[in-house]
Amino acid sequence: MKYDLFISYSRRNFDEVNFFIELLRSRIPELKIWFDIDGIESGDEFDDKIISAIDNSSYILFALSDYSLESRWTKDEVMYAKNTDKKVIPLLLRGSTMKGWFLFKFGRIDCIDITNELQTEKFFSNLSSWTGKQKTEAVEETLTPSEMNDRGDDYFLGRNGKPIDYNEAVKWYRKSAEQGFAIAQRNLGVCYKMGKGVPANDAESVKWYKKSAEQGFMGGQFNLGYCYQYGIGVPEDGVEAVKWYTKSAEQGLACAQCNLGVCYEDGVGVPVNHKEAVKWYKLSAEQGFAVAQYNLGACYELGIGVEKNMDKAIKWFAMSAEQGDEDAKKKLGLLKDSGVA
Repeated sequence: MKYDLFISYSRRNFDEVNFFIELLRSRIPELKIWFDIDGIESGDEFDDKIISAIDNSSYILFALSDYSLESRWTKDEVMYAKNTDKKVIPLLLRGSTMKGWFLFKFGRIDCIDITNELQTEKFFSNLSSWTGKQKTEAVEETLTPSEMNDRGDDYFLGRNGKPIDYNEAVKWYRKSAEQGFAIAQRNLGVCYKMGKGVPANDAESVKWYKKSAEQGFMGGQFNLGYCYQYGIGVPEDGVEAVKWYTKSAEQGLACAQCNLGVCYEDGVGVPVNHKEAVKWYKLSAEQGFAVAQYNLGACYELGIGVEKNMDKAIKWFAMSAEQGDEDAKKKLGLLKDSGVA
């Protein structure tokens, strides 16, 4: 059987390569591709079927990565293709560079960067021209803003068969956010805060948190409150922090309830009110938020906003410590050393 394209790759890069091949097949449906999904590196010898597949393929696509550069099988495939005058096309996988034996043997030939849509689109057009197989036009999926956000989550988290790709995550979050989906607006703000898929930019982060918060999304409200509390991307403003924490906390977000408790305990944006602090710590702690459990334990230990009660203090310290809170672990250790716990 004759093939248009032989795929040389390391199985360690299977997910990323398979995603690209599926896209290629969707764009040039009649293309004949030899792609061994069971893995080329499973045999002890350079199998005759591999030689036959290369002999019967017009072009060789080499998925270049540290793994494929280290594999003697992919090196043998590519060098055999070169020695039989086949055109070898390097596909640079995410974070890869041309180096080592490939650079030595092939020099700086044109590569396709898998993360560059313009380069991949040009490759599809060239391959269509070389093989005479018709290329279909890219069709933008019709997705709801919620589905766009989910697609962003897939790329951000590397789930549902998608590789972790922060650039793709940002692309889908932005599509959703610009259509007004509050969760995506918050997620896009997180990307700007973390510098994932975009340069870190606190002001841009706050912009998207605010859009989300103003629509009533408790996650966006919490993030915006945090920015105001600590002066991240906006001037420090305790009153604004409390305002947004309260909106989020009243919707039941545990981290917002805990931070609101801190504001009441320390007098950030509101007068000091220990009973109000305990109220919010307790609501958060009962949802299992470790920091609030520790803070509530400290209130019972010291009698802040509640009557002093060491049994209850130890109970909340223990629950926090079980979740890995280091402060709670240290506190329990000290109490045990002093004979209290």
